[in-house]
Amino acid sequence: MQDLTNQEISDKKDVKRKAVVDKIDIEERKMKLAERQLVYRRAQAEIEKLELENIKLRRA
Repeated sequence: MQDLTNQEISDKKDVKRKAVVDKIDIEERKMKLAERQLVYRRAQAEIEKLELENIKLRRA
């Protein structure tokens, strides 16, 4: 069995910790992207609504 030095053990823990932090960061970014996409879709729907209203008013 291979003996690991304290530094090697510490390095492995650091790598695992970084992987967890990176995964959390990715999930947070996914959530922000989903939120932005929702805001964009709502804005697009409002624009379409206003454009239709504008067309109706021009015809009147």
